[in-house]
Amino acid sequence: MSTEAAYTFFGVVFLAAGAVILFFLLRQLRRAWHSRQWPRVRGVIRQSDTRRKVFYASPSHPADKVETTVLDFRYDYTVHRQAYTGTRVTLSDKVVKTGRQLQRRVEQFPPGKRVDVYYNPENPAESVLIPGAGLYHFTPLITPLLMMAVGIWLLGMGGLFS
Repeated sequence: MSTEAAYTFFGVVFLAAGAVILFFLLRQLRRAWHSRQWPRVRGVIRQSDTRRKVFYASPSHPADKVETTVLDFRYDYTVHRQAYTGTRVTLSDKVVKTGRQLQRRVEQFPPGKRVDVYYNPENPAESVLIPGAGLYHFTPLITPLLMMAVGIWLLGMGGLFS
């Protein structure tokens, strides 16, 4: 394979992978944005804490792991006489945050506190305590945009734009 062909091949790979990742992240951002319009009901915090979570690279390599701290929330709410238990504070809970930011959330929502719970009218089991899109919905967009930029640069190096 010639150098130009390799640049072109990897340029297409980076561009396509970045576009796919960007598509899914924008879908999540859109869902978070629309959550501002979700109806709300009153609920009560049952548990608010943090816990350590371990992610393994693969079952065959248990030593390859990443440990992080995540929110561990439970709150109860009722929609149309149906009881639900929610676990998400925001729709960006799965984005890694600092321990201080997580502790602030725990302090903001102590057990026993009555809160507004925003639920998806199409699926009332999906709920959050803080609706909308925040900074943590936008920062993951950096990675696919950089991948796409590298892909375009590689395509240029492969002679596509000359």
